Parts: sequence; C-alpha cells; structure tokens
Amino acid sequence: MLKLFYRYLKPYKWMVFLAPVFMIVEVAMELVQPRFMARIIDKGIAQGDLRCIWITSLIMLGTTAVGMIGGVGCTIFSSMAAQYFGTDLREALFKKVLGLSFPETDRFSTASMITRLTQDVQQVYGTPVTLPAASEKKHYDFVSWYNSDGTVAQDGEIYTRLGDSTYTAQYTKQFPMTAVIALSAAIVLIALYLVIARIAENRRKKAAEKAAQPAENTAGSDAPKTEE
Repeated sequence: MLKLFYRYLKPYKWMVFLAPVFMIVEVAMELVQPRFMARIIDKGIAQGDLRCIWITSLIMLGTTAVGMIGGVGCTIFSSMAAQYFGTDLREALFKKVLGLSFPETDRFSTASMITRLTQDVQQVYGTPVTLPAASEKKHYDFVSWYNSDGTVAQDGEIYTRLGDSTYTAQYTKQFPMTAVIALSAAIVLIALYLVIARIAENRRKKAAEKAAQPAENTAGSDAPKTEE
C-alpha cells in the first residue's frame, strides 16, 4: 500500500514535503505568542517600558503574519498534492478498466465502475470541503460546526471529507449587547489605569532617586575638614 502511495506521490514530492513544513511554521508561530505576551506584561507593563511594549507588539504582528502564510501554504500544497494524486490514480484505474476483457467487464455493473473511479478514489485522498456560513438565530450566537465524531470546525474552514459526514451548527445564547459593551469598556479602562499608575509610580521613584543624589553630594561637601 505504501509503495502505491509513493508511486503516485513521487512526481509531487516537493508539495508533499512543503505541506507539513508550512504546517510546522504555522504551529510554531502560534506557540511563541504567549511568550511575547508574557514579555509585554513582565517587562513592558511591570517596568513601565513603552518601547518594549511597542517592539514586542510589532514582533507579535510579524509572527502572526508568518503563521498566516504558513497556514495558507499548508492548505495550498496539501490540496494540490491530494488533487494531483487523485487525478493520476483515477487515470490509472480508467486505463485498467479499458484493458479488461469483455468477460471481465461483464462481472462489474456500470454503476460499480463509476463508483470505483469516483467515490473510491475520493476515499483515498479525501475531498476538501468549505463549510458554509451558519444561519442566524435571534438572541443566539453561532459557535462552531461539530460532527458526531467530535470534530469541531468554523464556518469558512476547509476540511477533508472522507466518506459521508454530517456537521451540525452549535449555538450559544447571546448576552445583552449593552452589558457586553459596558463590561469591555470597564476592562479597558481598568487596564489603562493600571498601566498609567505603574508608569507614574516608576517615574516618581526615578525622580526621587535623582533628587536624593545631589542632596547626598552637598551634604558630603559641607562636612568640616579636620586638620592634621
């Protein structure tokens, strides 16, 4: 079985190689995001370093863009490799059917031949399907599509269908929009207050240290000198 896969995937080995590479890039970019967030909190906010906050935020945006490129690249190369593999496999099956003798052909019905050339090939490499947007329900928010086997996906997401599968829309009850807006505004204001208070406290400490240094120098210069 593996030899069969290798035989038909060999012309597209670069696509087969690049698909997991791009996937690794996407996953790696997602895993480094918490580290940058911790740096913003520990060094930027705690020490009042606005420069660190801006630089780390720009780095996070860059890693997000790289992760998006990795996700798109993985989808493109994996889909292309799967489609080319299915095309070659279907062509080989069609040539095999044309080479059968009449007694061998009579053993299979027309419907069976069509099934072998279409659905059976799709079972091997899968069919990429884009999930549609869920219908809106009053006072409810769409959460995700879920399958009986526990698979969860979002609308617009591309997944590989192996055989027949049914996805059901999952909804959750809406919170009042005014309450959501008020809570979000309160959280933002509290966060801004904490950041500004922390920065102001650090600046006061630095100003107090600077003011204390000249006073110490003056006190040292005014001390009486002893004659030997």
